[in-house]
Amino acid sequence: MRRIERLPLSPGTLEFLRKRTLAVVTSADPRAEASRPFAWENLLLGCSHCNSNVKKHQFPLDASGQPLLLDPTQDEPLDHLLFSETGRYKHRSRKGKTSIQVFDLNRTFLAEGRRDAWIAIPELLIRYAQHKAAGRHERAQDVEQALRRYPFSGVFAAFLRIAKSRSFRRRLITPECLAVLRAHPEITTWL
Repeated sequence: MRRIERLPLSPGTLEFLRKRTLAVVTSADPRAEASRPFAWENLLLGCSHCNSNVKKHQFPLDASGQPLLLDPTQDEPLDHLLFSETGRYKHRSRKGKTSIQVFDLNRTFLAEGRRDAWIAIPELLIRYAQHKAAGRHERAQDVEQALRRYPFSGVFAAFLRIAKSRSFRRRLITPECLAVLRAHPEITTWL
């Protein structure tokens, strides 16, 4: 089980790589509520809007009774969701498809926010490298902190994952950004 402290949840982001509005504690598995409603392993952070207005009481199960929604304490979301530079998700698994539908992860404002992050992250990485090269370490630290706090930190996680992948990186990530990541491996530890 992944511990919640290790998830890439910086200020301004929440589960499933979306912008935070108001967080609520929600049940990871509502079937467990009768026997252990307040057990830590059954509680997740959730966006109050998404939980109350989008997901509501939906908790789809497969034929064997296993949940079809991503649980970020158990599942790596990027194993199930394929990020595109448009900001929209495509599914890589049945859990991914169901989660996109139930949480309406491709709503316009979420896709636009992820798209904006996709544009801003490379610019910030390049700026970080420029400050480091010029000996402006305090400014480089400011850029690092901005990236750590940036909304939609899941886009940064996807960016780093794509940068490691030979099949996608040439099309999605500029050679300049790849050079920055090679020159500054500490960047991969920022999540």
